[in-house]
Amino acid sequence: MLLCIPLEVYYSKVKHGMQHPRKIYFVDTSFLTFLSVKFSKNMERLMENTVFIELLRRGKGVNYALGKNWGIDFVLLIKVSYDVSDEGTLRCEVNALRKVSREFDFKNALLITWNSKRRIEREEL
Repeated sequence: MLLCIPLEVYYSKVKHGMQHPRKIYFVDTSFLTFLSVKFSKNMERLMENTVFIELLRRGKGVNYALGKNWGIDFVLLIKVSYDVSDEGTLRCEVNALRKVSREFDFKNALLITWNSKRRIEREEL
């Protein structure tokens, strides 16, 4: 029985990706909720796990990306953040999308949040 799925880091060269730890996602999000000490602190992780499961269900191949001061949850250029009402948090999330978008020449990016909907044009990235 499969309880969790490891996710590899995305790099253009395979050997670089092997140097980074895998992210672990649960097949059933109730495991994540059960293992969490504080549910409210892990809402973002629960959202990220839910997005991962949906991407798998849709047959998308996914990896995550890391940089010096940034990280992207999925290399389809999707960043998951529970709350971006704080301008600093929003800036941080958009900066991560901007850096990866330029580094890997992605045309589209998506920031998934819990309670806000806003379109960010490429020029803003």
